[in-house]
Amino acid sequence: MGTSGGRHDEMISEQNMYVSGRMYLSMDSIKIYEQHKQPIHSIYSSRLKIQILLTLLHNKVSLSRLREVTGSTSQALIPKIRNLEKQGLIEAVNHEYCLTPLGGVVAMNVEGFVQLIGGINQHHTFFSDHDLSDLPVTFLSRISDLYNSEPKQDTTTDMFYVYSHYLEILKDAAYIHGISSVACPGLAQFIAEKVVRGIPVELVVNNEVIGLLTKEPYASNMQGLVEYSHFSV
Repeated sequence: MGTSGGRHDEMISEQNMYVSGRMYLSMDSIKIYEQHKQPIHSIYSSRLKIQILLTLLHNKVSLSRLREVTGSTSQALIPKIRNLEKQGLIEAVNHEYCLTPLGGVVAMNVEGFVQLIGGINQHHTFFSDHDLSDLPVTFLSRISDLYNSEPKQDTTTDMFYVYSHYLEILKDAAYIHGISSVACPGLAQFIAEKVVRGIPVELVVNNEVIGLLTKEPYASNMQGLVEYSHFSV
């Protein structure tokens, strides 16, 4: 079992360093934006350019395929294609269009931004109603991974629906990697049984939960799990 307090402090320190670094970079980024806002807007303000880059990210395609994907005419597409060619992002090879190496980098970043915004908007109500401030930045940056997920909530007829659904997920899990700001004896016992059965468990918890884990009824379970190398908190 890892050192809980040290692990948490390292995570906070890493996050603070990341935020400080991002604050420094954001100042430079503002200057960069002012100097290069025209080509930035030329991509991010253009539906067709974004669709072209995302389509070419996975395959080289013909003009007719781009018409099919975008639902636009050749007359609308060709000026956008020419502009992307001028920027050195795409090129024509054997009557098909493909990304240049530079275009591949741009397209991957465009895809990441599109997926991030899509992930946020897909569950906008959930993210707006929950405090995300304690989550590591590296996890928040992967919000897009939750795009196809389905938020669960308790109901008036099943006040513990979220809890029971969570246990159902854990029951058949091949491994458990999680973040939690709460603890309860039943869940702790359940996870302890999974560890004893050989299921790898790694949990990130806050200081309040760490304090609870040093007291009964948690302390006995935690002490018994120290010998298992596949368990850490």
